[in-house]
Amino acid sequence: WNTQNGSGLNRGILFFHLTFKVLRLAKAHRHRCHSRPHAHTRPHNTRAAAQAFSRCICACLRCCDCNQHSQPAMGCLRGIGHWFEVRGYDLDNIFAYETFKIVRVRDFRLGCLELLFKIGILLYLIVYGVIIRQGYLRKEQISTGSVFAAARAPSANASLSAEQLPYCCTTADLAACDAQNLFPCSFWDAKQAQFPIFLDSSMALTTRVTTHIEAATPATCTFEDWPATCSWEPETEETTAYVANAEDFSILLRHGVRGQEIDRRGSNSGEAQLMSGKLIQPSTGDVLREWPSSTRTLDVDQGDTRPGDIVFVRELLQAADVDLDDLPSASDRTFRYEGVIIVVYIEYQMTGGGTRLKYEYQPRKLSDSEFKIEEPFQFLDGGSLRRYVLNRHEIRFLFVATGEIGEFDFLVLMTTLVTGLALLAVAGTVTNLVMSKILTMKYVYNLHRYEVTEDFSSFREMDAKTLKSITEKAESKFQRGNSTSLLVANDPEGKGQGQTVFELDTDVKAQDV
Repeated sequence: WNTQNGSGLNRGILFFHLTFKVLRLAKAHRHRCHSRPHAHTRPHNTRAAAQAFSRCICACLRCCDCNQHSQPAMGCLRGIGHWFEVRGYDLDNIFAYETFKIVRVRDFRLGCLELLFKIGILLYLIVYGVIIRQGYLRKEQISTGSVFAAARAPSANASLSAEQLPYCCTTADLAACDAQNLFPCSFWDAKQAQFPIFLDSSMALTTRVTTHIEAATPATCTFEDWPATCSWEPETEETTAYVANAEDFSILLRHGVRGQEIDRRGSNSGEAQLMSGKLIQPSTGDVLREWPSSTRTLDVDQGDTRPGDIVFVRELLQAADVDLDDLPSASDRTFRYEGVIIVVYIEYQMTGGGTRLKYEYQPRKLSDSEFKIEEPFQFLDGGSLRRYVLNRHEIRFLFVATGEIGEFDFLVLMTTLVTGLALLAVAGTVTNLVMSKILTMKYVYNLHRYEVTEDFSSFREMDAKTLKSITEKAESKFQRGNSTSLLVANDPEGKGQGQTVFELDTDVKAQDV
């Protein structure tokens, strides 16, 4: 068994021989145990075999005292450390653990200040980072959605007259009316006012129309025969009219959205994933309308089973801070005359802990932009080809789906918490700044906080032999685990005046140093 002076080959042969013996003994012991009744209820036999195997392995490697039956593992660890030590390796030095030294400042003011900072950071993390910002959701940015919009003319048109509308011209002096941005009014229905009918995620309502008739020249030009010599020539003068009560038209909005990677979807028209919504005035944050609502609009249900959101053009213009009778900054004509583009952002957000969707309509005016479109249609008049041209100036609503959808994700929650907890270090940084730079006793705090070394200029002035001797002694003490080779000792009387004390065990005299 004594293989301390043996070769590595002999030690390996002995190890495998011993292992083979132990396996045979264990097999024989297992056979005896199975031959006894209820042998499986005696776990101490297995434990004894394991301890015997551990002792034998340790004895083979000569790495521990095998008589330590109670703690064979710790005995082996000490033996391994001894085996490396006799070969010149100090495991305690190689695998030394380095940590920070903490100064405990016994001043309740600093402790309360740091505590307040930490409480503030935790409240910010929980209230803002987790609850408000929904830091527990894995989110997906919404890039597109489906929007359907249809207009309906105001029912009050049947009982109104042009004299009741301030922007309508009711006299025969059209030139005088033109100078005041007044024009005759036409009471159009939705099919006349909404053009074009099908627009992708948008709709347009006419506010002012200029019309004239053009004739095909020469008169022999037809639909089927239109040579290069044919052209259109104006036949009548242009006439201009406003569409009465354009702001009182109502719009039925149906929209829906779903995620590409996250299986979340919602709609604002009678589905299982029905969403709640609001109409917001972005400039003030005021809520102008809410859905679902117990109030019926135009005798249409606006509750949980609504067919869509019914909103008036006037409400969308109010939310966008637009009055059709105001003047754009770059024109002397009103928005009713020029037309305007309103971008309606439909912002989706998760609610109910990431289980349901809600949305907000946020209309915004596109700065100083007019919108117009020409609509020609041809007809035959006494065998001659003519066309009617409508130059429409309109309110165009562009519906843009935006926002985020998400679902609960534990990893995202942990990332939010860990990132926020890193801010707790700011509390200590600010407290240290206040302690060492602002408070009256800052110098007293700094004496405890900082450990000042000796002035190394005296070392640079030494001769090479003396400096080498001191360096070698310092290196020896450092390797032995004592890094305090040179100390700065405070005055015993506590006056804060320090003197350099050299504690190197050298042959150099103090006066020489």
